[in-house]
Amino acid sequence: KEMAYYILNSGAWGTKERADSSRVYRESKNGEYTSARLKVFFRTLFPSRQALSMRYGKIATHRPLYPFIAVYRWFDVLINRRNNIKRNLDSGLIGDEQVSEFASHCQSMGLRSTL
Repeated sequence: KEMAYYILNSGAWGTKERADSSRVYRESKNGEYTSARLKVFFRTLFPSRQALSMRYGKIATHRPLYPFIAVYRWFDVLINRRNNIKRNLDSGLIGDEQVSEFASHCQSMGLRSTL
C-alpha cells in the first residue's frame, strides 16, 4: 500500500524533489546527509567525463580536454540554461526529513543495494 501511494504520487516521470532525495540518499553513508549533499553539489559542478560526453559528445571523453569542457559547460549553463542553476541549488536544500522518508521507503522495499 505504501509503495502504491509513493508511485501514484510521483507522476509519470517522477518529481524533482524525489530525484534530489534519491541522489542525496545514494551518496549518503549511515544516514549522514550533509556530506552527501556536498558530494551531490560538487558532482553537479564537476560532472564525470561520461556525463559530459552525453551532452557534448566524444570530445568530452578526452582527458586533456576535460577542464576546458567543464568550464565551457559552466558558461553554457549561465547563458543558455539559467533555470537549471536554481533547480540545482534547490537540490541542496532538501531537508533531512525528506531524505529520511525516502530512505525508509527504500529500506522497507529492500532497495538500498540496488541504488
